[in-house]
Amino acid sequence: MIRIAIVDDDELALQQINEIIKTKWDDIFIIDLYSESVKFYNDCSKWNYDVIILDIDMPEMTGFELADTVGLLKKSTAIIFISNLEHLVYDSLKFKPFRFVRKSQMSLDVVSALNDFIVEQKRNQDVFVVKTNGMIIPIAVSDIIYFESMGHDIFVKIMDDTKYQLLRERDNNISIKMLTEQFEPKGFIRAHKSYLINYRYIFVIKFSEVILKNNESIIINPHKVGELRERYQRCIMAEGNKI
Repeated sequence: MIRIAIVDDDELALQQINEIIKTKWDDIFIIDLYSESVKFYNDCSKWNYDVIILDIDMPEMTGFELADTVGLLKKSTAIIFISNLEHLVYDSLKFKPFRFVRKSQMSLDVVSALNDFIVEQKRNQDVFVVKTNGMIIPIAVSDIIYFESMGHDIFVKIMDDTKYQLLRERDNNISIKMLTEQFEPKGFIRAHKSYLINYRYIFVIKFSEVILKNNESIIINPHKVGELRERYQRCIMAEGNKI
């Protein structure tokens, strides 16, 4: 399922977009509706949306102001701007939006934008399969906050605050070392002997701890903080080169 937020102070437009998506993709999208930009701003840290449709011209906070905050939560979130003011498409480019929807062509543009988003999601999908408690659960790598080694057990924490214990198998004795080799190229950093963190969820690296965007704190060796910051910077630069 793809989590989408629609933010528009025009109730009619909000419901129209909602109906367009439900009619075509009711089994694909989980939809949250916001008619107040400030309410979305206050709520959005609770959810890591895959895609957000933002009206540009709203009171209290504009779509552009909201777009500035979204990247702080989840780098991979796609922004789709929507507006009656079609000349603002040029101003929107600095936020690297996925698409721009014209309200005058709303149905056509929304369907086209989300079709393209779904295709791109499938093309870029990178999945980690969790085997735990008799279940096999596919998890998008972008949703993993960190892997944690605790005693002889390995856990994976994901963005909805769930933590799964990974099943050890005779022919696949999973370890934090094995996960590091697999996930370092995907932007994960060995911040501690027991933690492998997705750099996209790091909020700040302090002298003796890493603060994550979900407000968790992970203790680190103060003597390793310089090396950790360098790795973090390399991950940011590598991500920037893909844009």
